Amino acid sequence: MNEGFAPIAEEIRKARTIAVLSHVRPDGDAIGSQLALTLSLCDLGKVVDAWNEDGLPEAFSFLSRSELVTVPPRAAKTFDLVIALDTATRDRLGAPLQAIKQAEVLKPDFVLIDLRMPVMNGIETAAVLKRLLPKTQVVLFTNYTNEIGNALASKVGIKRVIPKGSLADVADSLKTLVDAKTS
Repeated sequence: MNEGFAPIAEEIRKARTIAVLSHVRPDGDAIGSQLALTLSLCDLGKVVDAWNEDGLPEAFSFLSRSELVTVPPRAAKTFDLVIALDTATRDRLGAPLQAIKQAEVLKPDFVLIDLRMPVMNGIETAAVLKRLLPKTQVVLFTNYTNEIGNALASKVGIKRVIPKGSLADVADSLKTLVDAKTS
């Protein structure tokens, strides 16, 4: 688990255009993490599209810069990097996949998942993702960062477990890691 964010930071550093996707019927975790990452990437000078098949639920319109989360356009678009947040499978991303050119070969560089998710938990999800997409980095975002949780995460190929805090703290951590990699 000491590999850290280095591979993720490198992919972000190399990319100019980035799509940040979250699951259908988004909840607070999905929209919050999507906005935090989108804003952090924009601060790094990246061109970022934040898409959700269902758009922004009215309940989250109070969030600063919430207008950045949009329904994907009908026309296909190509990105240097695609990041899927808070989702277990490609199907849960919905329509954004159809809007990205070459969606049939979409393989996210990394996936940030929560331990507690509907249908499958983060450990089960990571096991499936690592089997289907062995090169995809899986990062677990959870309140459960004890030794047992870390051991289970490691066993299924999760190299990084991030304790939940404020989204601003997570965004700051990601920005710090990317800045350290590019300096």
